[in-house]
This record gives sequence, structure tokens and C-alpha cells, in this order.
Amino acid sequence: MEQITLPAHTALVAHDTLQPEAMREFFDHYYPLFGEFMESVGVTPQAARAYYLRPPAAVFDLAAGFVIADADLDMVEPLVGDIGDGLVSLRRFEEMEVLTERVSGPYDLLGEQWEKFADAALAQGHTMEGLTFEEYVTMPGSGGDPVTQLFIALTRPR
Repeated sequence: MEQITLPAHTALVAHDTLQPEAMREFFDHYYPLFGEFMESVGVTPQAARAYYLRPPAAVFDLAAGFVIADADLDMVEPLVGDIGDGLVSLRRFEEMEVLTERVSGPYDLLGEQWEKFADAALAQGHTMEGLTFEEYVTMPGSGGDPVTQLFIALTRPR
């Protein structure tokens, strides 16, 4: 586990409140949709992330999508409405201090990996009252288990 300062960034996301069993379908719909959109605009995403805007409970307050370089925002912003989906928007995240840890393994083990990470953070005196997120470093089928970077925000984004 490492503490770092994560720079401010903007992400093209779909935001919704979901039951856990609906998350895979949500990801399977929006990541390819955003990939096609970004390719059509000629922009390369900086990262694929899922932001959990409140601590997980019976439902997840989830924003999933791609981080966009600030230099590319002028190309993307005017075209976001063309996606034609009311759940889609650009969302700005300000600079924040985060705890982070890289894990690997099938996505169905992410819950256990999050639990271990959260327990370690709590043992060090941190809380998980706000934003947590994960970045998909490698995807399934890219040779070996997927690699995911986990983040716990220590300062709330403004």
C-alpha cells in the first residue's frame, strides 16, 4: 500500500446507482460504447476506471468510464451529447491524496482484494467514508490475470 497525490483529471463516465448483480452488464455496455466514441473522436483514453462515489452498500453509486487528457477535452466536450445517453457526462475530479495498491486476479476476486486493502487502510487509521475507485491496468485475455489498481481517496474531491 502506498500513499500518493493523484493529479486532477476529467473522465467521460456513465453514472448510475446499481445493484451488485447489474454491474457487469453496466460495464459491458459502457466501456465498449466509450471506446468506440473515443476512437471516433481520435482520442486515446488515459485510463479505464470505475469510481465508487459512496461506500458500497446494498447498491453501488457508480461512475464508470475513461480518463481523458486535459489537452483532449476541447475535442471531446462538444460531442458528449452525441452519445445520446442521459447517464453519460464529463466529470472532473480534483487533485487528491489517495492510498493505492495494485492487485491481480480474476474480477470475481476483486471484492476480496478490496476487503483486504480496506482492512489494511483501516488498521493504519484511515477511513473509507467517501470515494474509492479502481483502474483497469490490463484486461482479461491480455496474457495472464487482469491487473487492477485500487484507490481510496483520503481527501474528498471538490
